[in-house]
Amino acid sequence: MRARATTAARPRVADLRRLVHELQVHEIELEIQNEELVAARTDLEASLADYASLYDFAPVGYLSVGRDGSISRLNLAAARMLGGERSRLLERRLVLFFDARDRPELAVALDKTFADGVETTSEASLATDAAEAAEALRLRCTLAPADGGQECRVILADVTAQRRAEEQLGVAQKMDAVGRLAGGVAHEFNNLLTAIMSSAGYATECLAESHAAYAAVRDIAIASQRAGALTQQLLAFGRRQPVRPTRLDLNSLTTLLSPVLRGLIGANAELVQSLARDLRIVKADAAQVEQVLMNLVGNAGAALVDGHGTVTIETANAALDAERSARIFGAPPGVYVKITVRDTGAGIDDATRSRMFEPFFTTKGGASTGLGLSTVYGIVKQGGGDIAVTTGPGRGTAVTIYLPCAGPPSPVSLVPRPSPMRGRGETVLLVEDSRPVRVALERSLRTAGYRVLTAESGEDALRACAEQEGPVDVVLTDLRMPGMGGVELVRRLATVRPETRAIYMSGDPQGTAGFDPSAPYLAKPFTLEAMWLKIREVLDGRSPKAD
Repeated sequence: MRARATTAARPRVADLRRLVHELQVHEIELEIQNEELVAARTDLEASLADYASLYDFAPVGYLSVGRDGSISRLNLAAARMLGGERSRLLERRLVLFFDARDRPELAVALDKTFADGVETTSEASLATDAAEAAEALRLRCTLAPADGGQECRVILADVTAQRRAEEQLGVAQKMDAVGRLAGGVAHEFNNLLTAIMSSAGYATECLAESHAAYAAVRDIAIASQRAGALTQQLLAFGRRQPVRPTRLDLNSLTTLLSPVLRGLIGANAELVQSLARDLRIVKADAAQVEQVLMNLVGNAGAALVDGHGTVTIETANAALDAERSARIFGAPPGVYVKITVRDTGAGIDDATRSRMFEPFFTTKGGASTGLGLSTVYGIVKQGGGDIAVTTGPGRGTAVTIYLPCAGPPSPVSLVPRPSPMRGRGETVLLVEDSRPVRVALERSLRTAGYRVLTAESGEDALRACAEQEGPVDVVLTDLRMPGMGGVELVRRLATVRPETRAIYMSGDPQGTAGFDPSAPYLAKPFTLEAMWLKIREVLDGRSPKAD
């Protein structure tokens, strides 16, 4: 009996040992599984943290909107765009954060997304009281159905800079097209005006003031000068006006122009100047900058309500990095000098602002040609600068001109120009392919006391010089002529008559390429006084020799 019991107990011990072993194996397996679960939980928590970080700090805004249009979830980027803390934005209707003019379109997009279950896109501007920035953000809203159509996922992307850049590109392309048109007609038009101005000037020199025709001829001269100024405005707008840049102190120029600028804004308005100390120097055409200032101040004065208010001129240095320059106007980063003309007037709306630099666009009716601000635009762009405008209804307007810096502050001397002087029998070689211009200028030069040789081409001019026994003191030549141009003529003339000085003239600003910009130059149309003065400057050694 005892042997059988011992035999029966042995299997039970073996079974127990096997069970213990199996339990140990299961325990090891459970420990492995537990470690795997812990690792999986750690990975899951890390993934959730990464997701939360990506969700909250994404460069675009993410929102979830219910069928009633209220916000149920949103990330930090969306909260920043909408201008509030995340907790305070929940349960508020999304469309109420946008400008009233854009709400209907956004509401229709939301309804379409819920009704049709398709992704839609809408674009809207934030309401100004909902945005921290002075300029309302323009957002592209991409809407997609979620949660079985019970929610709508919304992605908000800031497209403000993109739309501003597109607007600036459109304006630039439009202006360039008109500028090309202006440059194309300028040559012939300026030639005609030169002939008219010269003939009218000659007639007023010959007629006594008591003559019956004197007043009419004088009116012709004045009208032709105004037409010439209009052409120059078109060329400046199209960035095709000849430029004579010099080192310029904007503070000195602004101070010098103060009496004129005060007269532009009216007796009931106040002109304030806030000029920065240690203002850096720019390289610009002084006459063009004067034109910019007078246009801006004149517009600022006209914007004042009933002529009452303040126009402020401010100057400052501005160092723009890539981000700031792109935000302001997209010009290259660098050091600029800025001059701002600010008024306390009524301000302008978005529609007017988008067209304010277009040629012939004006809000002044028949009192303006509509070329003032387009001229400003062309001059500033031609000088390598740019323009920024801050305005809005009831907020006044500030126009800021940025010009590239050309160096540290330095004194700028203003030398008075001498009075025009007549000739003393010197010989002038006049080279002009347009017969009306050639005849008018020849007549005026002879009247002024010069001996005149005329030629209608470069080849004719060289033959006239070869036949001339006496000296040729100065050659007055058009730059753009059939065959040999003015630059080539002066170069060849210098080999046979090195003592002859040269003055260039042109009615085509694009035809000025290829000659020394410091050489004596007359832009057509010009007055007789301007021509006489330039000739005397050259003959008396006050202007460099062009050879």
